[in-house]
Amino acid sequence: MKYIMMSLAIIMQIIPFTVKANGTVYNEFSHLLKESHQRGLFNGNISIIYQGKAIFEKQIGFTDSTKSSELSINSAFALGSITKEFNAVAIMMLHEKGLIDINASLSTFNLGLPSWSEKIKVKHLLNYTSGLPRLNFSTVKVASDIDGQLQQLSKLGFIPGEGYLYSNHNVFLQMKLIEKITQQSYVTFVNNNFFKPLGMNNSSFDSLQENVTSAFNNEGTDDLVRPFPIAAMVHSTTKDMQKWLSALHTGKLISLSSLEVLFDAFNKNSNAALGQGELINNKVFKHRHHGSHFNFESQLYFNAKLDLQVVMLTNNKNFKLDEITRAIESIVQSRNYDIPKKSVYLSIRQTAYDDVGQALRHYGELKKTSLHLYDFDNDNALIRIGYKLIEQKKYQSAIEIFKLSTREFPNNANAFDSLAEAYYLKGDLVQALSNYLISVKLNPKNEWGIGQISKIKALL
Repeated sequence: MKYIMMSLAIIMQIIPFTVKANGTVYNEFSHLLKESHQRGLFNGNISIIYQGKAIFEKQIGFTDSTKSSELSINSAFALGSITKEFNAVAIMMLHEKGLIDINASLSTFNLGLPSWSEKIKVKHLLNYTSGLPRLNFSTVKVASDIDGQLQQLSKLGFIPGEGYLYSNHNVFLQMKLIEKITQQSYVTFVNNNFFKPLGMNNSSFDSLQENVTSAFNNEGTDDLVRPFPIAAMVHSTTKDMQKWLSALHTGKLISLSSLEVLFDAFNKNSNAALGQGELINNKVFKHRHHGSHFNFESQLYFNAKLDLQVVMLTNNKNFKLDEITRAIESIVQSRNYDIPKKSVYLSIRQTAYDDVGQALRHYGELKKTSLHLYDFDNDNALIRIGYKLIEQKKYQSAIEIFKLSTREFPNNANAFDSLAEAYYLKGDLVQALSNYLISVKLNPKNEWGIGQISKIKALL
C-alpha cells in the first residue's frame, strides 16, 4: 500500500500512505531505509552508486540479536549464493589463459568422476544444465562427503544442456576443477586473484574473523554456528562488493565476452552463473544476483540505464531486498514508491509447522490489527508455507493452509491446484478432483491439472 509523507507517528495508527520522491535523492534513500528498519525489514548495510558517484552508504541495525553492538562500515556478512560469482569468474579467467576449455568434458580433467562426467562440459556447470541432482547438505560434514554423493550417482537427471537444475554440485565441481588446474586451494586462488588485487581487505572465507556479523531471525535468536563443510562461503562488506562489481563490469577481471558466457541462462526463469544479467552493445546493461545463507541475505544490483548500482547485505533475512531495490529505482526516477511490508510468510511459518490452528488464528489477528503493515496481497505466501508442510508430510496441515489461500485468493488457480495436490497426497481423491477442476476452470492452460483430472477419474 502507498503512503504520503506526513508524521509517521500519526500515519502508523491510521491510513496507508504514498511516499513521493520529491526531496533529494539522499533524503529519500534515508527515509526508505529508516522506515524499512523500523518495520523490522532491514538490519544491515547498503551502498548505492548513482551517476558514477557513491552517494549513499548506510549501516542500520546491529551485529547480532543482542542489539548491543551497532553495525559499522566494515561489518561483514555471508554472501550466500553470490559467493558463486568468484568460482565462475575464476573458471573464465583460466579459460582465457588457455588452462580450461569450457567446451571440454569433465572427464578430460581426471577428477575421478564416474562415466557420466564424459557427457558434462565445463560450461554446463556454469549455467546449471549438467543434469547433476541437488546436493544433500544434510549428509555432508566434510568435503569428501560430497565426493561420496557424486561417486554413488549412477546417472544424470537429464541430458546435459537440455535441462536446468540449480544444484550446488555444479559449484563444488567448479571449485574442484580450479584446484586441479592451479594446484592450489580455491581459497588461495580467490585471495590472490580477487581479494588482494582489488583491495577487498574486509572479505574472507573465515566466518570467525572479528568483523563478521551473526545472523538472527525475527524472534531474536542467533543462527546456530555451523561449520560449513567446504571453504566456499565468502563474508564481505558493501564497500568490497562495490569494488567487485566495478572491476567485473569494466573488464578488469575477465573480458566482456566471458561475462556474456556467465550471463547466459538456460531460460528467462533460470539463474546463470552471475544470477541474472545482460550485455548490450558490448557493455553490461543489467546485473542482479541474490544470495542467502540461513538468516544472512544479500543482493547485488546494477542498471546501466538508470546509472545505478546497489549492494545490500543483511544478517536478518526478511526477503524484502527486491522491494527495497524497486523503491530505490523509483526514487532515482522521481516516482512514487512503496515502503516494503512485513512478510506474512515469515510471520506465521514456524507456528504453522508446530500448530496450524494457531497459525490460522495468528493470521486472522494480524489481518485485523495490522493490515497495512503486512503483505497480505502476496498470493504466494500461504502457498509457500503449504508446500513446506507437504515436504514434512503434514498433509492435513497443508490442506488447512491451502484452504485459507483459496478463500483469500478465490481467483488464483495455483491456490486451488495446490489444495488439490495436498488432498491427492493425503489420499482424498474426491476433494483432489474437485479442486483440480476449479483450478483448470480458472486457468484452462494448467496442463498439470488437466493430466491429474484424467488420472484421478481413471482411479475413481
